[in-house]
Amino acid sequence: YIYFEEQSLDSRSPESELYITLFSGIAQEENRSLSENIKWGIRKKIEDGSSPIYDRPCYGYRVDENGEFTIVPEEATVVSRIFAMYLSGMSILKIKAVLEADGILSPTGKDRWSKRTIDMILLNKKYCGYSVVKVENKSYEQDNHHKPIIPLELFEKVQAEKVERTNVEIGEDGKLYRKSAKYSSQKTKEG
Repeated sequence: YIYFEEQSLDSRSPESELYITLFSGIAQEENRSLSENIKWGIRKKIEDGSSPIYDRPCYGYRVDENGEFTIVPEEATVVSRIFAMYLSGMSILKIKAVLEADGILSPTGKDRWSKRTIDMILLNKKYCGYSVVKVENKSYEQDNHHKPIIPLELFEKVQAEKVERTNVEIGEDGKLYRKSAKYSSQKTKEG
């Protein structure tokens, strides 16, 4: 049994059970309302550009004592090289192999690079001086947020190349099909 001292309620009493249920419902609604208010505040700060989430640095950048993005030259060179290698026709797997062969450490300081890390670098508009935040399938971006490592035109060329290279297309039946084996790690069987 539970006794609620502040409300003078005893859980064994049938009358108290009703009050306990009511108090529980009120407390649950207050928590839900508080949660909604917090989410609204976060969303509002993202929409008006005042959220600190815009100021999260990525590989190639650090935040200085004034809260400003500064370029890390050695990392910026790697980022530029990744974009250049991709545009020269190299696959992400080939870029990974080159970086590892050259002894370049990954953003987490490891000897091995993941394909996903390289792909995320190629997709990150922060390298053009933008800061982008995605919330609930909606994108918010600030341009001229910081000094770019690569020009926007180069970023857009890479995005177009990524679309061109995509190895999956949607058929008339709505199913996904592999276009070719050229950029695939899986080889298609010849019949």
